[in-house]
Amino acid sequence: MCNFIEDYLQNPTLAVANAKADADKRFCSMLIDDSVIYDQIATSEYHLYEAIAI
Repeated sequence: MCNFIEDYLQNPTLAVANAKADADKRFCSMLIDDSVIYDQIATSEYHLYEAIAI
């Protein structure tokens, strides 16, 4: 996938499938469960990003 937007305009289904495959390869080694997510949400850094985004 060279450029997701260009690929998506040509073939949306294939572009999304390729992006999912790339993400699966990139993040497959990460062990993330609900407790890790909730621990990160409780951090001050998360609240800072939340304040910036809103």
